[in-house]
Amino acid sequence: SLMALGVILASLVLVRWITRPLRALGTAARTIEQSPHTERLAFAPIAETGPREVAETARAFNDMQRRIATLLEDRTLSLAAISHDLKTPLTRLRLNIEDVAAPDLQNRMAADISEMEAMIDGTLTFLRGAPIDEAPRLFDVSAVVDTICSDLADQGHDVRVEGARHTIAIGHPLQIKRALTNLIQNAVRHGGGARAHIAFQADSIEIKITDDGPGIPADQLELAKRPFQRLDVSRSSRQNSASVGGAGLGLAIADRIITAQGGTLTLANRQPHGLEAKVLLIKRPPSIKT
Repeated sequence: SLMALGVILASLVLVRWITRPLRALGTAARTIEQSPHTERLAFAPIAETGPREVAETARAFNDMQRRIATLLEDRTLSLAAISHDLKTPLTRLRLNIEDVAAPDLQNRMAADISEMEAMIDGTLTFLRGAPIDEAPRLFDVSAVVDTICSDLADQGHDVRVEGARHTIAIGHPLQIKRALTNLIQNAVRHGGGARAHIAFQADSIEIKITDDGPGIPADQLELAKRPFQRLDVSRSSRQNSASVGGAGLGLAIADRIITAQGGTLTLANRQPHGLEAKVLLIKRPPSIKT
């Protein structure tokens, strides 16, 4: 019995000695995965202790952290350089068009420059990963939707809000506002108008944004949420391609933000025509701590 007890105690000590660095490795991996500031990753090496195999794994993990931190720093510097190098000639062009005598030509050139600047800003924002710099807090989802729709209505667009009021959730309201703005503006741009319907459920809030445009081919609904996908062939029958514009990032950015908030974004065609973007937001996402 004493021998068995000794073996058990020795086994417990040995298991703890082996699993302690593995637990540290798992904690470090989760910290990297859940960090909202991925472009500011700080290298935090873990102890390279334990059995030889575990120590080698920790060493490889530390090397991976170093490479990721270096890549993210290089990406940040490259994006800053690209932003400067692309916007400088556009600024010169904007100044030079003041010398154009024909007002119509001047307006068209100014519109093209504005579109190029918007595409550059959208692309750089997407590539940066849209860091979350605001603390999670309670906010009224319906008030966010009302603000977006009121601004667009003041600009002369056909935008309406229906459904529940005072729908309170926990999250990052500025990020949610940006995602919903992309979806509502997308409906206005391609469908001529937008209707936002808010429904209050037990543990979630549902926002349906619909339009009366041509919709999206059924086999391209999921493709539309991928970055740099422009489906103007089907979605711009109401407008010419110059007025549609964009880099195909609106839905991709909205999907990324909503997913990060613990929600989902689904697209579906309406009958006889039109598109429905359904956003499901969890009132208290488990991944967001207050």
